Amino acid sequence: MKMPKLRAALFLWLILSLLIAPVAMVGCSDDDDDKKSSQVDDDTKDDTKTSTIEVAVGGTSTSESVEFTADGAWTAEITTGADWLNADKLSGEAGKVTLQLSFSANDSDLSRMATIVVTTSTQSITITVSQEQLYADGAREDVMLQGFYWDSQKVTGWQKLTSQYAADIAKSFTCVWLPPSASAEGGNTVGGNNVGYHPRQWNDQNSCWGTAADLKTLISTLHNGGVKVIADVVINHRSGDTGWGNFTTDNFGDYGTFQLDASHICSNDEMNDPSQCSDPNWLGTAKGNPDSGENWGGARDLDHMSDYVQQDCIAYLSWLKGEFGYDGWRYDFCKGFAGKYVGKYNDASDPYLSVGELWDGSYDVVKAWIQATGNKSMAFDFPSKYDALNNGLAKGNYSSMSWLNLDDNVRRPAGLIHHSKTDAYAVTFVDNHDTYRDDSKYTGDVASAYAFILSAPGVPCVFWPHWQDKNYKAAIENMIAARKSVGLTNKSSVTVTAVATYYEARAIGRRGELICRIGAKAPTSVPDGFEEACSGSGWAFYVKK
Repeated sequence: MKMPKLRAALFLWLILSLLIAPVAMVGCSDDDDDKKSSQVDDDTKDDTKTSTIEVAVGGTSTSESVEFTADGAWTAEITTGADWLNADKLSGEAGKVTLQLSFSANDSDLSRMATIVVTTSTQSITITVSQEQLYADGAREDVMLQGFYWDSQKVTGWQKLTSQYAADIAKSFTCVWLPPSASAEGGNTVGGNNVGYHPRQWNDQNSCWGTAADLKTLISTLHNGGVKVIADVVINHRSGDTGWGNFTTDNFGDYGTFQLDASHICSNDEMNDPSQCSDPNWLGTAKGNPDSGENWGGARDLDHMSDYVQQDCIAYLSWLKGEFGYDGWRYDFCKGFAGKYVGKYNDASDPYLSVGELWDGSYDVVKAWIQATGNKSMAFDFPSKYDALNNGLAKGNYSSMSWLNLDDNVRRPAGLIHHSKTDAYAVTFVDNHDTYRDDSKYTGDVASAYAFILSAPGVPCVFWPHWQDKNYKAAIENMIAARKSVGLTNKSSVTVTAVATYYEARAIGRRGELICRIGAKAPTSVPDGFEEACSGSGWAFYVKK
């Protein structure tokens, strides 16, 4: 009797199992479907095709093209903060795409990298752009030409530079410094007598040096020859349009429009001085901050503490670079405003080269200005001009041509160039458009002076009248060729080995060494292991490669 009951229980258990199992199976199946559905979603994500394109360019490169195939409408995004990199388009349709990349030369001490991410509904393409530094050690081999002198409008105007000199410039120089190109107080008739150092309208680039169109042609021609173009930027002061402080509107198109007025003029400008301002309509109306530097009496001193003035200056530089192709800046009268603003303007405009006119013979003063810019600008080496050249070589005082570097107890060429902390920031020169006209003019042998700066650290800047003088032209070009052959840079180590009765220095470049001798009593024998590269009366270059 018990067995039938057990069988009945088993039978009931079987029936219940058959009824419950489908429910459990359905539940299990739902779980599997969920997992499968999730896996399908994951597979959909994995089906997004990913690829990487690597682009490596040199420090002087400014353009490169990249090709990819998009399987649908695409968009691209450049790394935030990569202001040095641009693409000609950031969206497009399916098909084969050629993306034209453009970038500025990398004159920093470090290589840099940015990415462009291209996406479609089923693609992700990462384009990695890496650019090495212009020079691996942060140095540069540039040699600059000052492409004008005072009142040289009829000789070095834009058209003549383009047609008669551009090709010759490219043979020896990597940079050319042009005069102020903005319309200035005194008129802008081409070939006129206005040099341009009292600018009136920044966004009008028609000047006595030539038209805006001629300027663009000149810059393009120089670029084709591999020459960088440095603008003479006058932003410390500005002339009014028809009165003391009624400035023209600065319309820089896509870069912005600005209208400066009396509130942007320094409060201690002569416009507020009754002994200097004769116009009662303007007397006392300058409402800006006190000047952050020295006053310039010939025009209105702009208040660089003003955010609005800073924005205007940045737009101006960006416009000069974007619309005309200028590569860098020579800042005029840098004693007139604090150096930190030059640093700020360079951060925003990213010049290939920046140099400030801080006219002072004191090493400490010029060094302090460079530091005030955040070490973001070079400076003309006035200390070297005065000590080594004017008071040294010109007077036969060879000992004045070198300074003792207390860090290593080694004598090196005098000036900013004597120390490794400042030589990279030095632009050396013999004379310029200002010193050539006053008591600061160098009065010694010109070729010997160039032998000094072209065998020294820093970026040497050759003055136009010297380069074009038939007595010096060949010598200067031969010295530049010798300098380049051994790879001397603005940071090259140069040791002065004789100063008693003549000057001798030994320079170590990237590709060799150079010995410079200056003075009538200098030995004429060729140093062991060297060969004579070039020589003249009272100077000689010997090289070893």
